[in-house]
Amino acid sequence: LILLFVGWQLWWTDVIAERAYDQTRAQLTQEWGVVAPEDGKLQLPPPVQATYGKPFGLLYVPALPDSAWGVPIIQGTDLSLLQNGVGHHANSALPGQVGNFAVAGHRTTYAAPFGDIQDLAQGDEVIVETKHGWYIYELDESVIIDAWEGWVLDPVPGKPRDTIPTQALITIYACHP
Repeated sequence: LILLFVGWQLWWTDVIAERAYDQTRAQLTQEWGVVAPEDGKLQLPPPVQATYGKPFGLLYVPALPDSAWGVPIIQGTDLSLLQNGVGHHANSALPGQVGNFAVAGHRTTYAAPFGDIQDLAQGDEVIVETKHGWYIYELDESVIIDAWEGWVLDPVPGKPRDTIPTQALITIYACHP
């Protein structure tokens, strides 16, 4: 029984998660469609709309192409949601908004989108695709913190909570190790 459980946990959850990823990716790309602006001029995309429990984007990390490529971004971070992609903290900024866009993901199960998060380095890109456009973030540091250190979710991580953000940031995190 123990071996079956270990097999289920380390292998079958990945199979289930990959199927969910594929289904969500197909749903989003069909739903989005691409429409060119009527006047042909480049415009800033409208704000992303996120509904709790629903996917609103796809995450691409070129430095982690085997695990974090086209991973659905779901509004919320409950365990049941993280089984189908990475989760966006509802109280953090949305893609492209000024502030901290905070995203959580699994490291060892459910396709482990952040399984090799320790390999990310300064300068690596994190790309977010939404219905309205692409947002490209560049990582500036990698830090291991304790689980109780919630400062990484603040509007400007590492600054007092009441600091007003002046740029769009991203924080991606997973448990350690």
